[in-house]
Amino acid sequence: MKTFNTIKVAALAVLGFASVSAYAKSDAKVYVNNFHKNNMAVVSVNSNNDNNSITYMEVTNEAGNTVYVSKRVAKVKAAQYLLDIAKLEDGAYTVSFSFRKGQVATKTFIVADGKVVR
Repeated sequence: MKTFNTIKVAALAVLGFASVSAYAKSDAKVYVNNFHKNNMAVVSVNSNNDNNSITYMEVTNEAGNTVYVSKRVAKVKAAQYLLDIAKLEDGAYTVSFSFRKGQVATKTFIVADGKVVR
């Protein structure tokens, strides 16, 4: 029985390592800022790697539910998106940019009263 538990723990460790490896962190910088005085936010990403194209941007809430997805398949190292935050409830959100080479860049931001707060 002890051998079975050891094998099970080893298998879980390998699976955990594989899942972390599949989502390598990107060197890209992600910024979320208010856009003028309206209820919009500018979400920007800037990567130093010219060969790694952005495949999509996703915004999730604290519960992990997707609230916005934008697909973009182009050879760009930088992009900006306008995000309507008036429709978002107050709370923490995470924006994730996925790249063609399997890398991901994320940034967590907080929305309060229709504005991005630091």
